[in-house]
Amino acid sequence: MPPFDSLPDVWFEPLVTFEHIKQSFSQGEQEIRIATGFFTIAGWNLIRSHVRKKKVYLLVGIVEPSEGQARDMLVAEIIKDLSKGLGDNRRQAVIELVQRLELKLFGVVDARSTKHHGKLYLVDRNLAIFSSANTTYNGFINQNESGNIVKDKSKVEYLVDCFDLYFSQANDISEELLQALKRWLRLVVPWDIYLKTMLCLEDIKPTQRQYKEPASFQRDIIARVLRNIKNHRGSFLVASTGLGKTVLATYVALQLFEAKEIDRVMVVAPKQVQKMWKDELGLACLSGELFTYFTLFQTDSDRDGSLDDFEDIAENLFNDKWLLVLDESHILRNRFHRGEQQTTFNRLLPLIKGSSCKVIAMTGSPLSRDVENVNSQLLLLPHTASPNVLLPDLFEDSRGWSIDNVDELRNFPVASLMSMPHVAKNYGRTDERGLYIMYGQQKRYIPEVVLHRVDYSLMLEDEITHLFREGYLEGREDITRSSIEKEVRIAWASSPKVLEETLAKVVDTPGELGYDNFTFRRTPTERKRAIVPILKKLATIAFLADIKIQALKNIVEEEFIKGRKIIIFCERLATAVYLENGLNASLPTVRIFATVEKRQAYKYDFKRDQEITNGLLGFAPESNAGHKKEKSDRPQTKKRSLPTYDILITTDAFGVGINLQDASVVINYDTAWTPISPIQRAGRVLRPWKDPRTVQIYTFVPHLVNSTDELVKLDKIAWRWDNLKNRHDESLRIIELPVLPDEETRQIYMPDVASTVSIRSVPLDIEEISDIDVSSFFMHTSKLQQDRERAIALPDDITSAIIYGGKYHAIYLLMRISDEYKWTIYNIDKRKLEDSTDIELLNLIQCTEDTPTALVDPDKIEDCTTTAIQMWCDRHKVNYESVFRICTLYLHPGGEVQTNLFG
Repeated sequence: MPPFDSLPDVWFEPLVTFEHIKQSFSQGEQEIRIATGFFTIAGWNLIRSHVRKKKVYLLVGIVEPSEGQARDMLVAEIIKDLSKGLGDNRRQAVIELVQRLELKLFGVVDARSTKHHGKLYLVDRNLAIFSSANTTYNGFINQNESGNIVKDKSKVEYLVDCFDLYFSQANDISEELLQALKRWLRLVVPWDIYLKTMLCLEDIKPTQRQYKEPASFQRDIIARVLRNIKNHRGSFLVASTGLGKTVLATYVALQLFEAKEIDRVMVVAPKQVQKMWKDELGLACLSGELFTYFTLFQTDSDRDGSLDDFEDIAENLFNDKWLLVLDESHILRNRFHRGEQQTTFNRLLPLIKGSSCKVIAMTGSPLSRDVENVNSQLLLLPHTASPNVLLPDLFEDSRGWSIDNVDELRNFPVASLMSMPHVAKNYGRTDERGLYIMYGQQKRYIPEVVLHRVDYSLMLEDEITHLFREGYLEGREDITRSSIEKEVRIAWASSPKVLEETLAKVVDTPGELGYDNFTFRRTPTERKRAIVPILKKLATIAFLADIKIQALKNIVEEEFIKGRKIIIFCERLATAVYLENGLNASLPTVRIFATVEKRQAYKYDFKRDQEITNGLLGFAPESNAGHKKEKSDRPQTKKRSLPTYDILITTDAFGVGINLQDASVVINYDTAWTPISPIQRAGRVLRPWKDPRTVQIYTFVPHLVNSTDELVKLDKIAWRWDNLKNRHDESLRIIELPVLPDEETRQIYMPDVASTVSIRSVPLDIEEISDIDVSSFFMHTSKLQQDRERAIALPDDITSAIIYGGKYHAIYLLMRISDEYKWTIYNIDKRKLEDSTDIELLNLIQCTEDTPTALVDPDKIEDCTTTAIQMWCDRHKVNYESVFRICTLYLHPGGEVQTNLFG
């Protein structure tokens, strides 16, 4: 620029204002007066070297709607702008401004509650510069600004007098600004960086629609699922029953809808929970299409007309922005059946792989047999994983998600695992009544659990084992050789009625009531001779002679006297009817509802949908208070109240997704085949409740009395229990809460079974691993809930330093860019940026309230942070000025625990 004397007196171009100010301020002797609409530290940094040894008076303000907020807003805006961009020399600029404020060489007033709108720069009483430029970097450097010089002394005097008058009438914010800048200069404790990071990672926007406010633990799950979807378009949510998966997924859908990420929602779920989904989506005012797994299993629409609707939607899925929710996704745990891919996968996989839809697969019990159960469900997420082969396009599903063992789920990029024990331990509060979780303004108490094992001996042991030993139940063909044996074993362990009807079918084959398409090794005459005597004995066994149902009756009687409602799960429909008849006969005052009825000889089926709905509402009215009885097309002249029930007898068809927590007793009358069933059964009642209580879970375990070597081979019923128990123990590595007993009685206190191992990168022994089920992300974020108010109060642009276990000096930086949070880790020693997942990041910066701030030169931190911003912006082609610093942590080597990133 030309010398001062050659600068134009009138201008409309960039930089001229700054050149006039710079040269005239340098020539000033005593006082500089500045009237501006906006003031930033970056603007101050440009002029501070030209106002040395002079007092500066700053009058800031434009018309604001609220006089009361103007004072606080100005300081906040100055601090906010300080966090923007590279901020060259910003720390030195702040230090000098603090010194001036302390020495009373700088005074600032807020005139925004007045009608001040001028921009004016006065040098002593000798010169005035009118300009449209604010005291900001953009105003001085980047923007076209107009202005003119006033040198007439009388006019300058007049302007000075006016300035001083306005200055005296405005709010002096010098002290507020001084304290804010001093706070900004101070390093905070590392705990504040940890809290701030977790709060920002939560990043849940306020909804425009009135929907249920999520509980604290639900916010963490929602945040994690949203991040999974943002990064990978899909999320696999494993959460204990009772944590509100339907509400969680609905809230995620609402967040995505309001962010314009989706237009519509498709939910595939069991029939029993369709009404619940309809209600939740309706409350959130979301458009949803509901389908059952039964529909997707069908090969054509003749058996289910809804299949046509699904296929119509599937054709448009490629064009619309959909969220697909697979509720109770464990139903899809087996991709193949007899070597063929199941129809459901044939329908879903092309949609998911060929569209841009987002997917949530969620369950409380993903594991039945082995890790492939989990991989079948992971395959239904969008195929966005890094390929594990050299030429991925040549291999099917090369970008699909999969794991090698269940322990990987804990830190898996698309998985979120949360358990009730973890919630109880880390989110629960305690009052005089017990441990509870806050759901909005309501307390919900976490139940304690007592597991009971009920051992019983099988009836007619000699007679039935004789049938097995002599091959009366074997098929002629290899493929069918053991199928009837399996049927008889299940019936034998279930009830005399089921055993009687099963053996009768064996005798009647190939008759009308026999097994279709089955050829026995033994002739009909041989089978009849061996089995008919057993059938006669079974026909004479009364309820009183059945030790299993008598044990059940005693349990029911004891629990009923204590005022507890009871759910009894059995595996065979005939057993449900048998139990209903037996308990009605022996306990006539107990009100019993069974979901099953007998239609004809050997034919049982579920009752009509409406009858079952009313029965469930009558059994659990409080749990289903929000679900009204379905309307009838016929006019009703009088409102009829539903009958109430004390006992519900059902099968696993109603062990999934139904709210039945009015009951506090679950009885597993029949042994389940997979650990999913007892977990889902217990999940009907293992939910936070309005009052403290203890949930009782009874499991009947069958045994043979004799133990000869010959009979041990036949004791596949005992094997079935042992196999179930082993699979249950394996699934504990995911779901954490045991629901099958080892001993006769076992009492469980929820927080005691929650993971107690702290996060670390050293190998853990198998006992420790079996107790760790929740995602590491939640191990961190649960700490946020304990100090949430402090986290919310933390300002942006805070800095700290910590001694950590790595061997490199590094900077962790969290930024906000266009309302999105981004982070990077800058390896100072290698001068390179390191990538990290959210879990890796939190593992790296984790600390406690007592972790001290490391002694590191703040100027060094500032310089390294500026370098990190510059490198990150260059890599991602982002404008420096669009970056706002949220928090910075200097990582200084010297800790005891090594880290994965820098260890």
